[in-house]
Amino acid sequence: MLKEIIFFCYGDSANASTWSNVPYMFTRTLQDKGIKVRRVDIAPDRYLNAIYNRTIYRLNKLLYPNNFQTFIRTKLFKYLTEKKIKRAVNKYNNADYCIFACFDFVNKYNNIPSLLFSDWTYDIQIARSGREPYAFERRYSVWQRDAINSAETVVSLFPHCAEAMKNAYPDANIHYLGDNVINLLYDGDIDAAVITERKTESDTILFIGGGKYRDGARMLVRAFEILSEENPQLKLHIVGMTDGEAGVRGADRIHCYGYLNKSIKSERATYYRLLSEAKVIVNPTPLWAGYSSIVEAMYFYTPVVVSEYEDFKQEFGEGHIDFGEYIEKYTPESLAGAIRRVIYNNSYREFCSNAHERVKNYTWDSYIDKLLTLLNTGLCKRNVIY
Repeated sequence: MLKEIIFFCYGDSANASTWSNVPYMFTRTLQDKGIKVRRVDIAPDRYLNAIYNRTIYRLNKLLYPNNFQTFIRTKLFKYLTEKKIKRAVNKYNNADYCIFACFDFVNKYNNIPSLLFSDWTYDIQIARSGREPYAFERRYSVWQRDAINSAETVVSLFPHCAEAMKNAYPDANIHYLGDNVINLLYDGDIDAAVITERKTESDTILFIGGGKYRDGARMLVRAFEILSEENPQLKLHIVGMTDGEAGVRGADRIHCYGYLNKSIKSERATYYRLLSEAKVIVNPTPLWAGYSSIVEAMYFYTPVVVSEYEDFKQEFGEGHIDFGEYIEKYTPESLAGAIRRVIYNNSYREFCSNAHERVKNYTWDSYIDKLLTLLNTGLCKRNVIY
């Protein structure tokens, strides 16, 4: 059985704000199960990162629009990070496993096996942007391929991504563990009757997402303008963006909160108050629509309006969902129609209940149990059994 792991992460895995709370929840759950966690932050040096991203990366963006070749994808960063990994595995040489919260690195310095855990690869990210990789990006794709093929175990959080990775890397040991996880840092009680009644009486539409969802937020603002002409009581709350980012200009019923850090008590309280009060959560962004925030809102009995992107429909159903609506077209009018069909629906309370039921088992405790079973039963390429 695993007793000690080394956890490598871009950022401090003890900080709840790192990568949408995932490393914090992952490592905290391991510790709750009695496993010693050795944390290693492999985030780039902030000065080198800033210099590169403000010079070379900025120039690259002009020459090669929509590229993602930031400092963490350079040879220099790889060299510096490999030195960190080597030091860590030599220092903690009694560890049973190295867990990397990325698909970028693997332990190649001693016999401690490696698990790579993340969402999707660079190739999948590029494909979602609707273009072919630039020549200079292929080096990083090869870098990821080599790490994935060398690791004992690879786990993707999402079914469609895991399937795509299996096709791309047929020799790798890639897994999808089933039910996903909710990064819940809420320590209060959730009473189904109370929260459903609150939502039934609510006039609040909620959006959660950072800058990469800017176009979706702006689409929602335009849809909200249509809906608010019909119902002046409606309010729109946007978490993760400022007024300027969301395209809001002097609207007294649209409130932008910017980023809310769950590791700060007051901001965490605001975040969960918004989840508990929202009539519906909306993210119309095509290809990927803020999965983590959507399922967390569902746990709080919140119906959804989202785009029908591949991983979501593979998990929750295609064409129709019983806890909200997929948008039919990426237009303000279509989005307004989908929201209207949810918030004024005679089956609204059923939507609330169904949303919670679909994700109520998405706990980190359950997920880590499945992960440990995978590792402890020797389902890895080197057949390491603990």
